[in-house]
Amino acid sequence: MSLEDEVHELVELLETEDLVPFAAMTAFERFGEAARNEVVARTARQFSPPPSGRLLAQLPQIVTDVSRPALTGIYLANLRSPDPLARLSSLTGLVALEYPQATDLALAALRDGTDQVVAAAARILLPAAEHDERLRALLAGVHADHRGDPAFHLTTTLLAAHGIGPGEVA
Repeated sequence: MSLEDEVHELVELLETEDLVPFAAMTAFERFGEAARNEVVARTARQFSPPPSGRLLAQLPQIVTDVSRPALTGIYLANLRSPDPLARLSSLTGLVALEYPQATDLALAALRDGTDQVVAAAARILLPAAEHDERLRALLAGVHADHRGDPAFHLTTTLLAAHGIGPGEVA
């Protein structure tokens, strides 16, 4: 199979909506490093239309040492994507890549207009909030801002489950 064919097949697999996670682990193993690197390189050059959130969510499964810097750039560029899944995938992808400023990006994502993105940001920040009263108060403010809003049920439920509620002060 040519590199072009391998890249095309890999992109199709990455974009598959109902790919079972266990199947994905073994499915990506058959693709060579060159194809994996090329998919990441092409995604890095893709701006219009931007890469789908589904594709961005799957990219960590094919990252190589060579493609890691490009994948970091992809995620940074897509933190402001119009697609909420792309923003979510970018934020969680940067955490998975152990990006040093991931906590700062999670703080910024608390202002996102989508429940899943705000909840992911809160999930990233919760371990630090156990020891940082200012961060805990900030998360309590997020809870207060979204309390009673059914569009942010995931965020408010997550925060409440961790004992963070509206009205907490630093």
